[in-house]
Amino acid sequence: TPEWLLTWLRDPRGWRAKTSMPNLWPRPLDPASKIPYAEGSPEYERWQKERAEETLAIAAYLIEMSEAPNKRPGASPADKPLAEQIAGYADVEGSSAEHGKKVFEAYGCQGCHATVDGGAALPAAWRGRERDIAPTLSNLANKTNADWIAYWVENPSRYWHGTSMPNLRLTRLESASVAKYLTSLSSKPPREVEVTDEEVALLTDPKKRQEMVVCERAGGKKMTRVDCGAKVIAYRGCYGCHQVDGFEKLAPIGPELSGFAKKDITTLDYGYAITDHHLQTTETFASLKLDSPRIFARDRIELKMGDYDMSPDEILALTLFLKGLVTETPNEDFDPTKNETYAAALEGRQLIQDLNCRGCHRIEGRGAEIDGWRLAQLSQDPQRRAPFLDGEGARTQPEWLFNFLRNPGDYGIRPWLHPHWAYGDDVPDDKMALRMPTFNLTPDQWTAIVRYFASWDHAAYPFEVPKVAERSKKERLWAVSNMNSTQTGNCYSCHYFDEFPVERARGDLKKMAPNLDMVRHRLRPEWVKNWLLRPQNYLPYTSMTAFFASVDRDKDAEYWPKENDPYLSPPPNGWQDIIPGMPPLTTEEHVLLIRDFLYSIPDGAIWPAPGQEANSPLVDPEAAATVAEAPVEGQAPAEVIEQPGG
Repeated sequence: TPEWLLTWLRDPRGWRAKTSMPNLWPRPLDPASKIPYAEGSPEYERWQKERAEETLAIAAYLIEMSEAPNKRPGASPADKPLAEQIAGYADVEGSSAEHGKKVFEAYGCQGCHATVDGGAALPAAWRGRERDIAPTLSNLANKTNADWIAYWVENPSRYWHGTSMPNLRLTRLESASVAKYLTSLSSKPPREVEVTDEEVALLTDPKKRQEMVVCERAGGKKMTRVDCGAKVIAYRGCYGCHQVDGFEKLAPIGPELSGFAKKDITTLDYGYAITDHHLQTTETFASLKLDSPRIFARDRIELKMGDYDMSPDEILALTLFLKGLVTETPNEDFDPTKNETYAAALEGRQLIQDLNCRGCHRIEGRGAEIDGWRLAQLSQDPQRRAPFLDGEGARTQPEWLFNFLRNPGDYGIRPWLHPHWAYGDDVPDDKMALRMPTFNLTPDQWTAIVRYFASWDHAAYPFEVPKVAERSKKERLWAVSNMNSTQTGNCYSCHYFDEFPVERARGDLKKMAPNLDMVRHRLRPEWVKNWLLRPQNYLPYTSMTAFFASVDRDKDAEYWPKENDPYLSPPPNGWQDIIPGMPPLTTEEHVLLIRDFLYSIPDGAIWPAPGQEANSPLVDPEAAATVAEAPVEGQAPAEVIEQPGG
């Protein structure tokens, strides 16, 4: 809205307290005393007038280009305003703010966005942030309308191809409902900024936007307010951060900083701020400049850098960063960025940071910040969270991970995070779950993320075809019998094989576990062995039974807690003797037999029902493939649906 646009331009942090957008019109300082000019002084009045005129001009330009897109550089005469194209986009039958709130909270939007400004309602991880990772939405109703929000959240890259906002694969109903919920949020901004009715009327009227004005940023020439807005955008350097059509070829307005650490201090202008030459260092220059960007201004020298209102910690961090900027590069033989693997891993790690993957996942021991919003759900079911990705490189095969990241909707793993497998479009409210979104990245970027995970965990990349020991018929029979038996593994009571059992999932979705048919395609063999030995080492919240870790380690030092240790535990009861004549096996040998069996399963196989294991092709490849799939206890064979990738 015009009112929001002026409010935002004049005081960004007054509208959103933790934004990274700088104030381009900070209150002026007296160059000599460095004290802000008093209200009512000629300098203060001149600043207010300049801010009002320049923000009006910028707003007029932006609104004109939005309402008349055919005027943009390189635009087609047939281009129509987006507002006309999406009018009524949120008017979807059955949509409601109540349903939108459920979608917003269930699908994981709070991994990036908050809906409150601050205080105790924010989780601890959010209260400690200096800046928002993504916009706080507590007062979104004051900024835009439901039609635009519904259009945006349905497919963000459709509106802006370079956005970091992912696609949550929402339906029209869900998009419209989220829009109605977000436009119900209209909290008061932290600081009020004066915007008059006359200014709003001026921006709303196309004729008034085209009025002739004296444009100071064009040397006092007369031009339309819209054209003056373009001059102000160029002068203030808005295009340095924002994509503005027609400004792509303009150079940045700021100086080059790549050699700042070794900059000659005689080339730095300290103005009247530091007159003692002994105190004039690159550190003092940088820290003062970051704290008060206009502090070095002189009577006839105007500075343009915006005020980011940085905290002491931010100033210190940026000053240290600037002191590390040198133009020299290391010898190529000693430059780690010239190593292909390292460079790709570095790029992948940066992408994970930029995309805020830690908003939902724990990576390198940090993150999962969304859990702070979901304490009630997690107290009832700890598994209803985004998976921890510590050890992801050691866990997954790179090819599978690449395909999953590119298209997570078709490569789902955990049934409780995919309730639509069981319920289709009619998912009950209490079954709605976090959803891994689809990000708009290139194949090279996805590859970099995969390589990062592999390199961080010192896992092989590229990955070779899984190789495990070839097992005898008796050993395969022992493995599948234990997995089927209700007295030992009973794996099929939670896991499924191949097709997803809809009715079984509707009966107890919480209990459902991943598809065993995907183990050989998704996981690395060594990780599967370690997972079976003690699952809680990798996912502390997992419901997977630790069959093979029953004896506590006899040590209670601070960094070596007393916990179940599979290597000190005897084989679990009943497993050894399920097949007569099996030689004695250690706990580790039990696990290896199960692991090797899972990797020997051929494509298209049918999991045998209890009692039919000996005649199954999984045990005897020469047996006829006529064994029925294992039924669920007390149920008829279940209905199945196609569920790609397990």
